[in-house]
Amino acid sequence: MTQLRWRKRNGTILPPVGSVRPGKEVVLGSDDFVDRPDYFTIYRKPTALVARVREEKSKSPLIKVDSLPVNRPGDGPSSSRTEPWQLPVPSFPRLKWRLLFADDKLHSSPFLHVSKLADVNLSLAPKAKVGTIPGGPSVDVGVIDIKATVITSVDPAIHLSVMTPWAQDTDANLWEFLHELAADSTEEGEDPAQLEEELITYLRPHLPEQAPGGWEFILPTSHLRLGDGERAEVSVQLRAPTRGSTAFALQVAEEGRGEPNAVVSDVVIIEVPEDPTKVSLLFASDDATLELSLQGDLSELVSWGTTAARRFLTRFR
Repeated sequence: MTQLRWRKRNGTILPPVGSVRPGKEVVLGSDDFVDRPDYFTIYRKPTALVARVREEKSKSPLIKVDSLPVNRPGDGPSSSRTEPWQLPVPSFPRLKWRLLFADDKLHSSPFLHVSKLADVNLSLAPKAKVGTIPGGPSVDVGVIDIKATVITSVDPAIHLSVMTPWAQDTDANLWEFLHELAADSTEEGEDPAQLEEELITYLRPHLPEQAPGGWEFILPTSHLRLGDGERAEVSVQLRAPTRGSTAFALQVAEEGRGEPNAVVSDVVIIEVPEDPTKVSLLFASDDATLELSLQGDLSELVSWGTTAARRFLTRFR
């Protein structure tokens, strides 16, 4: 089977985990062609949330980035390469890009994550639990554990913060980031303002102006020192004594720089029903395929009111 691979200029295969800084040069190709293509087409895959909104409007979930001729020999009779190609810079500094390339024979490469700082992903911890917040009040409260995985593309000291719709700080306010996300997720000829409106309409049930009763995000570890390519897993805790839902994201910012350098995870939705052990996390992404992912108890997603959401849930029943 033909396997398309991202490589460094020296031929080293780039792994499908972690991230590569924009501006680096990469080479596209394969070592097991049966029938060599003439070109590779490079695409960008938006976040799972944006891909869903685009699909609802009958737009392709993939955004074309470039096309490269397959015109260089590889390491054997069945291998071919492109000329070196410089990884593009995302439209906004806090955004990360997922790139893939494909030939005309239905073969596609793994994703390549492009970020100035790190790749950041969110998922539910193995079990939601009911307990007490360390150092907090002694009364029992619902505490939801969310796992954040950070893999750096540089060797920074970083600071983590949770972005919510009700945050007062502009840098931590999710509304500001949704504007950037929409502007970055359009093709030539598309209207970013229209996509922003569609995105906000889709998320509206999960953009509360104030935190649901008693809700609080807590980061037991908010500062890390990591080496280039190092991986860390940290806990994001949600104190949720009442039912509710919200969209949120995790921001990772480099410390000690004169100019800001940050990256934001995918925007996800967390919904907590009466029983917090049945929490659901929507639009977390599986980086192996970037398929839409729903973690938790499907029957407990009570606040979806749109046709789009019902169609989404039907796929998982």
